[in-house]
Amino acid sequence: MILLNKNHKKEKGFSLLETLVALFLLAIALLAIAQLFILGILNNAQSDVMTNANFLAQQQIDFLRNLDLNNLNNLMANSPITEDLDINGDNRADYRRVTDISLFQGQSAQFLIRVRIFSTLNPMGDPNRPKVDLRTIISR
Repeated sequence: MILLNKNHKKEKGFSLLETLVALFLLAIALLAIAQLFILGILNNAQSDVMTNANFLAQQQIDFLRNLDLNNLNNLMANSPITEDLDINGDNRADYRRVTDISLFQGQSAQFLIRVRIFSTLNPMGDPNRPKVDLRTIISR
C-alpha cells in the first residue's frame, strides 16, 4: 500500500514551455537591440562622409581666398574645376570636388565660388547629388 504524504509540497520551477517562451521573447528583444546598433553604425558612417565632404569644400574655399586677382581670373577661365580626391590612401577616389568660379553680378573683382563635393563611398546613394554644396563670394 502506498501512503500519500499530505505535507508533500508541489515542486517549484519553470516548465519547458515557460522556458521556451521566455527565450523566444528574449531573442526578439535582442534582435531589436541589434538593429539599433546596426542603424547607429550606418548613421556614424554617413556622418563621417558628410564631415569629410564639408571639410574638403571648406578647404577649397580657404585655398581660393588666399589667391590674388590674377590667379582667380585664370582659374575662372578653366571653370568648372573637377578633382578626384583620395583621402585614405587606397589609390581609389573617395570624393569628387567640382569648383565653379564666376563673376558675381558682373563685378570685375568679385567672384562667386561654388564648391560641390560628391561621394563615391556609398554605391547606394545618388552619384549626381552632392553631399555638400557650398557657396561664397570672394572680393579683391
